[in-house]
Amino acid sequence: MASQLFASTITSWIGLRSAKVRLLDTHTDEFRSLYTRMKRIFPLAANKLSRRAYVLVQEFIPGTALKHVHHVDLEKWIRGKAAAPAPGSGAEGSALSNSSSLMKQSCYAMGHLSALDALFYYDGDRLPIVTQTKGNGGNIILSPDEFKICAIDNGANFINNDRRAKIYFEECRKVFRQFLSSPNTPAKQMEMVRTMMLRYTGWRVPDEEFLLPIQRGFLSGAKEIVEEFGDNSRIQRLLVIMQKVDPPIPGLGSLNLRFISSMLDLFRSALSEGKENSFSNSSDSSSGANANDDNDELASKPSATTDVANHKNEAELKKADGKGGGASGVRETTTTATTTTT
Repeated sequence: MASQLFASTITSWIGLRSAKVRLLDTHTDEFRSLYTRMKRIFPLAANKLSRRAYVLVQEFIPGTALKHVHHVDLEKWIRGKAAAPAPGSGAEGSALSNSSSLMKQSCYAMGHLSALDALFYYDGDRLPIVTQTKGNGGNIILSPDEFKICAIDNGANFINNDRRAKIYFEECRKVFRQFLSSPNTPAKQMEMVRTMMLRYTGWRVPDEEFLLPIQRGFLSGAKEIVEEFGDNSRIQRLLVIMQKVDPPIPGLGSLNLRFISSMLDLFRSALSEGKENSFSNSSDSSSGANANDDNDELASKPSATTDVANHKNEAELKKADGKGGGASGVRETTTTATTTTT
């Protein structure tokens, strides 16, 4: 539960569309009303929920999951024309501002999302770029007609074992090396994404319209993440607020800031090396990134001690946000439609 709140909040902070989630205390009138309605339809589930301190309420997102794209929608997606960016929107100078393809636009956004998933060791449950699993297209929703992406069922997984962490760090470095050294050719890691789409749709996705925008979006997203979160203090403030919620949020102890700090350092060093290589016109990226040894040493995960205080006001989260805006995974009150528990 804490993982979903944490990841969904940070996803919204970097401007990606994400299903809003919020905690619902089971001692509130809102939950009692929900419980009464659920008991008529799912009595066993309702009784189970009533024994928990919280339930997690998630926004309903209209659209089609990537894994369920129908061939008619696929044809619209391929042939669709994206609207020109509005003057003054800030998108005029983006890498895809002149693109006429809806598919390129949405795939570029999926690349941004994949960079965040890599940071949270979560891409195995979406686009399988770093972890090279089968992937899960069910966690990306395409909006009707415009095919804009929305991330659902967000999560943050962390590796607390040094040996496994080192393996994952090296796989991430390989992705950056491949992407930076072959900007106009899909890297080998993208073949798992092609395989995933072939399994879902029977369609072998094209390089230029599908794989390369994801690859380029990944690098752009990694750069934005480094610029947005820098020294990790903003993320740390979010965790502090979550730790002060009483009763404690289930799963809070799994959120490992040391892992995130190591990944941010890796992103920064990999992007810096790629920039240096481009200046020197070197095409040999096989030597790899020599990240600081400290990146490979993980201390034990942080304590999930909880102050006996209840910080459930919007002003507190806006202070943690540092920008006074953005959706809050901890406190979002938008109308929602689905409920999950952990």
